[in-house]
Amino acid sequence: MMMDLFIPIQSDQHAAIACERDLDLIWVEAATLEKKTGTEAVDENLESADDYETAWAKLKSADGVIVPGGFGNRYVKNLLYIIIF
Repeated sequence: MMMDLFIPIQSDQHAAIACERDLDLIWVEAATLEKKTGTEAVDENLESADDYETAWAKLKSADGVIVPGGFGNRYVKNLLYIIIF
């Protein structure tokens, strides 16, 4: 997936240079934005709760968001988390 993002991110880096701005990219795995509930929470270890809090803290600290294309119900669900935020 990283290679799929190379050209758009390279374009953003060039735009930032042209505007004399810094571009600080913070990667957030979309799956970590999902809060585990019920049986999912029981099956998950403590790291997943930390990952959830860390992911949302990173997202909240951002001035903008780049969302790569994706497919399927899970992609749409995670995309909606970001849009609603």
